Amino acid sequence: MTNIIGICDLVYFYLNLCVSIILRVNNETTKDKNMRPIHKQAIILSAELSDQTDIQNKHQTDTLEARLKQKNASYKHLVGSYKGIREASFLIEVNDNFNLFDAEALGCRFGQESVLVLDEDRNASLVTLNIKLDTVKIGKLKAITNKEAIKLEAWSYCPLNNQFYGVV
Repeated sequence: MTNIIGICDLVYFYLNLCVSIILRVNNETTKDKNMRPIHKQAIILSAELSDQTDIQNKHQTDTLEARLKQKNASYKHLVGSYKGIREASFLIEVNDNFNLFDAEALGCRFGQESVLVLDEDRNASLVTLNIKLDTVKIGKLKAITNKEAIKLEAWSYCPLNNQFYGVV
C-alpha cells in the first residue's frame, strides 16, 4: 500500500507540474450573453469506503476536507450514493488551485475507484483510478427528484439548495 501511495504522490507531482505550466482555467466569465449562469468544470470526490466504519469514514472525509482547504479549493458538501452505498462527498470547482490531477491524486490516496468529472455543460465522465486511468462518458448531470434518485445506482444531494442530482 505504501508503494502505491508513493507512486500516486510522484505521478501527482509530475502531472501537477505539467498542468501548472500548460493549463490555465479562464474564470472571468460567469454568465453567457443571455445572462444564464455558466457552469464551471467540476469534480465530485469522496474519501469514504464501503468497508470502513462510520468513524473511519468521518475521519477520511475530514482529512479530505483539510486537504481541499490547504489547496484553497472552492467546494460544496454533498451527500450521495455510489453503487447503492451512501457517502459524504464534495463538489469541487476546477480552477488554478485544484485540477483533475489533484482529484485523481486525492482519489488514489483515499482508495477511491473513481472520480466523477463534469464539464462546463455538465456532461459527466467517470475517471477510474486504477493502474491505467480510464475515462468513460456516462451522461449528463441533471437536477432530479428524490424519487428519481433512489432508482439510480449513483446520485448526489446538495443540502444548500435541497436538490438531488443524477447522471442521465
